[in-house]
Order: sequence, then structure tokens, then C-alpha cells
Amino acid sequence: MAKPSKMSALKRLQLNNNRLNYYVPQSDPNILFCKACESPVDHLRPKSLKDHLTTDKHKAAERRKQERNQQQRRQGTLPGAVTAATVRRDITQDFIAMCTEADVPLHKAEKFVPFIRKHCKGGGSVPSSESTLRTYHLPKVYDEHLQKLRSNISNKEVYIGVDETTDDRGISVLNIIVGYEQETYLLDTIFMEQCNATTLSQAVLRSLNSNGVELNNVIAFCTDNAAYCKATFRILQPLLPNCRHVLCLAHVLNLVGETFQHKAEFADVNTMVWMMKSILNIKKGARRRRFIQYLRDNGVENPRMPPQPVQTRWNSWFEAVCYHQQHMDLYRGFLEAEDSDAQSVERLIAMLTGDSFANLKLNVSFIADSCGRLMATLTTLETRMNPIATRVYDLLDDLEASLRNGCTKVVFGTTTDGLLRQLPRGRRNDYLDTFHDVYVSALSKLSKHWDQHPARDIYKCARIFDPRKVPGLARNLEAYADVLGLDVTDAAVLDQWSSYRQMACSPTSREDMDIDETGELDIANFWKGFGARFPQLLKAAIKYMWYPVGSVDVERSFSAYKTLLTDKRHGLTELHTKSLVAMYFNGDIVGRWEGYR
Repeated sequence: MAKPSKMSALKRLQLNNNRLNYYVPQSDPNILFCKACESPVDHLRPKSLKDHLTTDKHKAAERRKQERNQQQRRQGTLPGAVTAATVRRDITQDFIAMCTEADVPLHKAEKFVPFIRKHCKGGGSVPSSESTLRTYHLPKVYDEHLQKLRSNISNKEVYIGVDETTDDRGISVLNIIVGYEQETYLLDTIFMEQCNATTLSQAVLRSLNSNGVELNNVIAFCTDNAAYCKATFRILQPLLPNCRHVLCLAHVLNLVGETFQHKAEFADVNTMVWMMKSILNIKKGARRRRFIQYLRDNGVENPRMPPQPVQTRWNSWFEAVCYHQQHMDLYRGFLEAEDSDAQSVERLIAMLTGDSFANLKLNVSFIADSCGRLMATLTTLETRMNPIATRVYDLLDDLEASLRNGCTKVVFGTTTDGLLRQLPRGRRNDYLDTFHDVYVSALSKLSKHWDQHPARDIYKCARIFDPRKVPGLARNLEAYADVLGLDVTDAAVLDQWSSYRQMACSPTSREDMDIDETGELDIANFWKGFGARFPQLLKAAIKYMWYPVGSVDVERSFSAYKTLLTDKRHGLTELHTKSLVAMYFNGDIVGRWEGYR
């Protein structure tokens, strides 16, 4: 009889190479288990391993194991296939979303796919065919994007922003913005054959209805000051009972600024601004480098190029004028050193010589010294993600007072005053008359639009939601109730107003409001922190501190549209253009990248 071996179970398994039927648990290397029977087997006798496989017990256990495996495979086939298909779909759709949000044309996908397939698990799911991505997958990604947008604005009080432009293809494009609180979305891009009050109102209604926007929930209709936009609101007003027509205040201030830009006596300033832009065109790289070096050689620290005036960037013209005030004494020397026979260069050198230069320098200095408040106010109105409705009334009233003061003042700024003192009295008075005239024109333009603004009373009353301003405002809530929709017959509302006003007026309480050293206060955070204390006021505060002040976001959507629609993409269909622009402007509203940023 063979003597039993003292070999360990692990060693026996290695020698017999029978891992298909047996295994050794990690907890004890001296025990050998049968995989089918899940019971220990004698490993000390080599013959015992072979004999065990022929026993009825083992064969029955093996049959039961095979039946279980077959049943699991049958049950897992469909869900497994569905899971795999879902993973492939998600990878492809995430890839498309990434491309559109980053403004990467889908025809460049074939350049990305090899990298994705090499380094990303499941990257082989992404098709390299532009046609497949654009025709089959893009509509599905856009549909998911649109459904999420509709869900976000459902049952919320929203404002609508509308404007129209003509793209590089000569097509009239209407963009419709929808927003609430700090959120703003491009709701629709519509391609119009003609744009007038009738077609515009019809397009807006179709868009609101198709996207599930309740007409009673529209609280503001934001447009510029064009006559057909005002006519459009008159058509829509009976259908939008809770809506105000908000004429864009940024457009209003742009009109005010144009009184400086288009003043006949300042024609030389306007000419110099646009000539300098032409002479230092971005395509003239060598000349731009020489210009920077010339400024550096003449003592200018950290020299930079002049701001480029752009008609759709409203402060850019004033920014250019302020730059030229600081550097225009050096321009003639630089242009003469260029030794160019270009007509624009010769004309500008003539303007920078003798009496023409003295007149130009004085006009430039006056505009630069006078435009500061106008520029600051316009910049504030263009701010995003900031509740500025509580500040608008004071900003516009302060600007109006500043312009009114300019109609008679004789002190403008250090540079302007110094140049005026060098002139004979007669010429100085002529310049003062010109300066006063431009202030009168600017004041008239502002008063015409601001004094009759449809939402002026809302901005005036919304100031109560800035606790810093409450001490200087009317004590009685009745002064604001009708405009803000507050119920003065509700005892809870009156009690909360009394407590809120007491807190705002108390020096001790004001220390808890997190007002910084410059007097600035994050109003949104204030109401987020104190809203639970004043719940009846909170709803109105959220609604009116985020009340729109214009259609600046529509202008931004046009910038996104023009960025996306390059010359190489003029062949895009209307649906594809609409899809790409919306996802590029709105970003990841679906939440694909949450947790990965």
C-alpha cells in the first residue's frame, strides 16, 4: 500500500495542474477543495483526486453547476447587451457634448478618435464619421439638452430677451433668451425671411408655446429701443398679462455715448480713433511690434496696443479715446519714422501737427475726462451673475445728475482744464459752449428714455431689497406694495418688514451683514442667509433683485453665434446651427460633467 505523502495541498495542485476542478483557499494552504462540490478532498494521495472526479456525488454537483451557469447566461444576455449599448451611446453623446461646448467642429472628430480609442476605456464606441455624429447623434444630444432646459424653466417666473441680427450669409437670425434669477439660457434660434412686428411676435409665441413656457409666468420682455420691438410688445401685451416691456438700459447708455462720438465738433477725434485702428491693424504685425518698441524707448512702462473700437462693444470707443489721451503726443514721431506714403498715415500726421493737433488734443482730453461715470455705469449694466436691479435706479439718477451738472460746469479734469487755461478767453468760451452742448444733448437723450422707462418704478422700489439703502427710503411698506406685489393686509408681511427695516437701520445689526471695507454687499448671499427670517419678503426679493435690466445676454448669444459660424461652416443646416449654438452658449445644463470638474 502506498504511503501517503506529506505534500501541501497547494503543492499538490501545482503538480497535478488541475486548477479547473480544484482550488486551495487563501486562508489555509493545506486544504484542497472541489469547485463543484464545495467540499474538501484528500490531497495526500494523488489517486484520490482522480477517483473523486468519477464519483456520483461530484457528477451531480457538476451538473447542477452547469445548469446554474446556463440560467445566468440566459438571464444576463438582454440586460448585458442593453448595458453595453447604453455605455456606447453615453460615450458618443458625451463626446459630442464636449465638442459643442468647446466649439470644436465635428468634422475634426476623426483627429480625436485615435487618441480616444488608445487612451480611453470604451473609446472605440465613438464613430469617426462626421456624418454619423452630426446626423444621428447630434439631434439626440440636443433633444436631451432641450428637455433639461424646459425642465429647468417649468413653472418658474421668467423673463424673455429678444433681438435680431443678420449673419455672414445674409440670413436674418432671431435669438430668444429665457432667464430666471441668475440663470440665463438661449431658448431658441429662429431664421426669419423678414423681420417686423408681426413676424417677430408670431415667432416669439411659437417658441414659448413649443417650449412649454406659461404666458402668465413671463414677467419681462427685454428688447432694444427699435420701433418694431416696441410694436411687437404692443401685440403681445394682451397675451402676457404679468409682463413689463424692459427697454435695454445698456442700449440707452450707448445712445447717450453716441452724442460724444457723433458730435460734429469732435469729428477729428472719431477720425483719429478709426485711423489708428487701421494703421495698427492686427494683420500688420511688424508695425505693431515697432509701435510697442517706440513707446518703450520713449519711457512708457509696460506698453500695450490701443484698444480696438468695435461698434457692438459699447465702451470700446471710449477706452480707445482714454488710451490716446495718454499716448497721442508720441504718435507723430512714430508715424514719421514709419516713412509710409499711405494716405491714412499722411492724413493723421497732418492732424497731429500745429493748430489741428491742439484742437484734437483738447477734444480728446475733454472726452476722456468726461466719460468715466458713463463707462462705469455701462459696465455695471453689462454685468452677469450679479443682482443689479437694486442698483439701477440710483445709477441712472446719479448719471442724470452728473450730465445735468456738466451743462454748466467749467471744471472738467486736470488735463482739460490745463489746456483750456492756455487759450485766449474768446476761444476758451467757444470750447466751453461746445462742451456744454454735448452735455445737453446727452442729458436730453438719457431723460427721453429713462424718465419714461416702463420698468422705472420697479427699479425704484427694488431698492428696498438692498439693506444698505433701506435707512434712506420710505418707512411705510405701502409705498412699494402695489409695484412689488406685497400684501399689506397680511400681518406676517408687516411684521417681517418692520423687523427687516429695524435690522437694516441698526448699526449693530449692519455689522452682521458682511459688508466689506468698500461698502460692498453680496445681496444674493444676504437673502440666502436671512431669507428664513423674512420668508414673506424673500419671494419678492428673489424675483426683483434679479429683475432684468436689458437684453445684453442676447448680444452675447450673437457673439457665440458668430464665433461658431465661421466661413468653413456656412453649409450647416438650420437645425444643426440651432443645436450647436444653443449647447455652446448654454454649456453643460444636463450635468454630464458633475463631479469631474
